[in-house]
Amino acid sequence: MAAVPGAPDPVTHRASAAARRLAEEFGPGSGSPVAAVAAARELAVAASSALQAAVDQARGAGHSWRKIGDVLDTTRQAAFQRFGRPVDPRTGSPTNRDTLPGVSDAGRPWFGPKRFGYGYRPQTWPGWLVTGVLVLAVVLVSTLPRGRFPEALVAIPVVLIVMAIRLFQGR
Repeated sequence: MAAVPGAPDPVTHRASAAARRLAEEFGPGSGSPVAAVAAARELAVAASSALQAAVDQARGAGHSWRKIGDVLDTTRQAAFQRFGRPVDPRTGSPTNRDTLPGVSDAGRPWFGPKRFGYGYRPQTWPGWLVTGVLVLAVVLVSTLPRGRFPEALVAIPVVLIVMAIRLFQGR
């Protein structure tokens, strides 16, 4: 987006307005502490936008991610992860950072450590599904007559494997 000559920069205007509002809320005889929190949050959002704009400007001027990372006291990889916009090699356009619907748990492990005690607990719906299926298998095996136990030990894993293959076949 090209800036209009003589017009104030919207990022600069937003940051300075937020800073003025925060200074007014902290002054003697000012408003409520909650208003000061809201003003501080507004300033933090404006500062984040200003930092993104400054990094974009530095990249546009040809500065490397290493130099930007040094200024931000981080690595070039961390600077790129936070501020970079990866480009699709096929189209040359920036890639979309939005998460697809229903894929928010894609990178998370199914099970994670418990907060208290020993062991692990389910963290995502596949983890809860596996836990539920195992509980169901234990209940089914415990309700079988005594003479049918060895066949159940073979049949239940086969059924569970077939169910898992069908469930995750679309992925």
